[in-house]
Amino acid sequence: MDSVEFLGSYKDIQAAKYSLLEIIECCIDIASHIIAVKGMGRTEEYRGLFYLLGEKGVIEKDLAERLGDMAGFRNLLVHRYGDVDNEVVLGMIRSELSDVVEFERAVVRLLG
Repeated sequence: MDSVEFLGSYKDIQAAKYSLLEIIECCIDIASHIIAVKGMGRTEEYRGLFYLLGEKGVIEKDLAERLGDMAGFRNLLVHRYGDVDNEVVLGMIRSELSDVVEFERAVVRLLG
């Protein structure tokens, strides 16, 4: 699907936003669980979960930054949904989901 078609489809935009929200929340839940089980500390913000995993060497610090940004985007989706730029949503789908795959690989290594 090209950009014009995607951006012109309310249904596709809403589906993409909800899917991103679910993906980001799954990463947050996994990060929170790892931190709790390993006794790595506490944080007050979702983005802090990834920073903590970066500090502890579970994930690379640059990945922690990117996932932290995704957690911030989650807050935008949930609390300020009217401010969400649909082109940013499209960009995330096209380029930033690889960060989720990288996070998954780090979790598998940790569990391995």
